[in-house]
Amino acid sequence: MAADTAAQVATKFFTQVALVVAAFTATNAVSAQVIVTNVTVGTATDATATGTAAAIVVNTQGAALISVVDEAVLIYAANQGVWGNSVSIKVTNYVTSPDLVKEPGAFLIQVFKSSNLVVPVESFVCSRVQGTLDGFGSNIFVEDALTGSNYIRAISNPAVTSSINPKDQLTNLTMTGGTDGVTVTDSDMVTASNVLINRDAFQVTVLMDGGFATATYQQNLDLIATTRGDAVSLISTPISEEISATYLDDLVDYRKVTLALNSSYSALYTPHVLVFDRFNDRRIYVSPDGYAGAAVSFSASNFEIWFPPAGFKRGLVRVLDLRRRFTRGEMDALYDAGINPLRFAPGKGIAIWGQKTLLSRPSALDRLNVRLLLITIEPAVASALEDFLFELNDAATRNLAVAIIDTYMDGIKAKRGVDDFLTVSDDSNNTPSDIDNNIMNVDLFVKPKKAVEFIPFRVVITSSGVSFQQAAASI
Repeated sequence: MAADTAAQVATKFFTQVALVVAAFTATNAVSAQVIVTNVTVGTATDATATGTAAAIVVNTQGAALISVVDEAVLIYAANQGVWGNSVSIKVTNYVTSPDLVKEPGAFLIQVFKSSNLVVPVESFVCSRVQGTLDGFGSNIFVEDALTGSNYIRAISNPAVTSSINPKDQLTNLTMTGGTDGVTVTDSDMVTASNVLINRDAFQVTVLMDGGFATATYQQNLDLIATTRGDAVSLISTPISEEISATYLDDLVDYRKVTLALNSSYSALYTPHVLVFDRFNDRRIYVSPDGYAGAAVSFSASNFEIWFPPAGFKRGLVRVLDLRRRFTRGEMDALYDAGINPLRFAPGKGIAIWGQKTLLSRPSALDRLNVRLLLITIEPAVASALEDFLFELNDAATRNLAVAIIDTYMDGIKAKRGVDDFLTVSDDSNNTPSDIDNNIMNVDLFVKPKKAVEFIPFRVVITSSGVSFQQAAASI
């Protein structure tokens, strides 16, 4: 044996070491060291090297070691990202600190941010026994209790007896490994959003860019809304255009040249708004499209979806400030270009001050409330007409279809959606050729309500001897 290398010696005695207990296997043998791993957790004694005079170092993971290092609870961040690396926890058991934990058999998890490792931002009394309730009847099973955390989640290890609590962790244990991943590309966003094209699989009314304000992605959102026919796309200008020295020209140029959308299914908003990020104790600017979507939702919930989502009644935005406070003249220039500005009004607040779509030609559809009306009417009527497929194509069927649509539209009219409407499905729009080709044409004509967007106002001074009627007739 004297001529053998250390690695060769270790290899020759591999079998002797591995067979000490059947539960152990050797994973490698290098540099005079045999590494043995216990493959039957917690059931075997530590392996030992026997039957040889060779000096072999044996590292084992036997039952004794396993009982010491097994993790009772896995703690991880509430969602992905580098931000989780700034979160730490402390753990305290009832056994060691009953006055702090206050719940027999439980343990306390305190959550800290790196900005303050002394005062916790959250505290949770937890148990590893499923269904455990505290004195107030609240579920404190650790996995359930931490669903209420803004920062962390937990998985209790079923391999460890549920009555065994985690050991005290009295110094801050900081999470690691958080990553924001690689940079998200236009292609990633387009691919992910394209699943929404299937209107039968997903019910969607409002699409938003969420601050990913690139022309490619925004054009794709418009394509999705147009293809579906039952949704609108609310998008925002890039913040880079808002902060430039020539911001007004840059914003108009983005709408007309870079984005270059001509669609009644999309509306563009500016500027970004300042909000408080309570999770990271900071103020940040976020895109305005989310607040535009909230205005649509508010209008639908408290009025009707076709009421204009703008102004101080339905477009009020509760934020701290705007990235750019536009003057009246600048707001007019933006609105003329098809961009809906947010207005800062001292003493009144911040409100969405426009509801134009990105349709370039003059039409009733260049206003968002009209498009919202149509994405309500068209899918509803189309769905109702599906009941007439495979019916006999005659006057009785057509008359019944008209009656159903008229009843529906009477409700829309009563709720101030349209001024008037007319449904036609008779011999005037169903020729013998249409009937021979199994087609039943139905036409619905609507006169949508228009919104008040300008109020010219003047005060006329009238002489004492002139009646108001005469004065009014003279102007």
